[in-house]
Amino acid sequence: MIKAVIYTENDKVCGFYIKGHAGQDVYGKDIICAAVSAIVYTALGTLDELAEKPAYKEKDGEIRFFLKKQKNDDTAGVSHVILETVRVGLMQIQREYPEYIEVKIEKGGI
Repeated sequence: MIKAVIYTENDKVCGFYIKGHAGQDVYGKDIICAAVSAIVYTALGTLDELAEKPAYKEKDGEIRFFLKKQKNDDTAGVSHVILETVRVGLMQIQREYPEYIEVKIEKGGI
């Protein structure tokens, strides 16, 4: 099962921690893992292109990301919308496949 924690501050998504494997199918054919990876890596790529280079840690099936303080309000706004998209996407996957992914929302940082 994939375990995901979405971190919030002041009612805005500011980071996430994701670990595990869904186990829905064999490696390379697992649609849940593919969907979660697509959401997370698209968000990190979009942050890199439209906001500020994201610093994240990835190791042994885990990924951690926490938004750094942004240089201006425009960049901060874009970053929070991108991260909110991660929250929405993961929650939608959980709604359809609750046996393969668990998403928690927590206040504070990693």
